[in-house]
Amino acid sequence: MKRRSASRTTHESVAGTFYYHGELVFWDVRHPEQTVIVSLAHERYKKLIIEVADPASVVTLLTRG
Repeated sequence: MKRRSASRTTHESVAGTFYYHGELVFWDVRHPEQTVIVSLAHERYKKLIIEVADPASVVTLLTRG
């Protein structure tokens, strides 16, 4: 993973913009167990890897048709 711009704080959190497998990805994670990955189409970023309070609820909201 090539870092473009990012910051690390205590407890090994990761936040910033990275190139991962040739794609621009945004990360904002401190607790990996609370993380969701959102794949985007027709946007600058290909993925958002973000921490949320309730991952299961967020996935349900995002995948409703």
